[in-house]
Amino acid sequence: LPIRNLTGHGLENYKLHTGFSVANVPIRGESKPVSGQAVAIEPFATDGIGRVVDGDVSGIYSLVRAKPQKDPGAEALLNHIIREYHALPFADRWCAKIFSGKELNSALRSLVRTGCIRPYHILVEAGGGTVAQAEHTVIVGNDGCEVIT
Repeated sequence: LPIRNLTGHGLENYKLHTGFSVANVPIRGESKPVSGQAVAIEPFATDGIGRVVDGDVSGIYSLVRAKPQKDPGAEALLNHIIREYHALPFADRWCAKIFSGKELNSALRSLVRTGCIRPYHILVEAGGGTVAQAEHTVIVGNDGCEVIT
């Protein structure tokens, strides 16, 4: 079965998920990509019920917005995230090379609490099924698409 609540998506510089979606099932009135647009085509299939739900936090985060932090450790981590990852997802372990374990965990919690970063959850098939996924990135042209992955 296709997974109904996951989609492919548009791509832009430093933005992995833009407003354009590519559904795994037909949707009436779905918009079409335009020439020059980059699109991630991501079919998801399962032997479960065809829907995913949030599981545990994965250790992957992304920047939501920058705002001054009271905690110097959180401020330093926020500046590091902005400089190194922009709005792209990043793993907490990548920051562990620069920040100690306790300092990193405290700063991450603070940045989540203040809405500066958001955690990504592990996606779990709602019926306990196995999920398979493939992905290609394409650039849409006037007469078709060019696969760039």
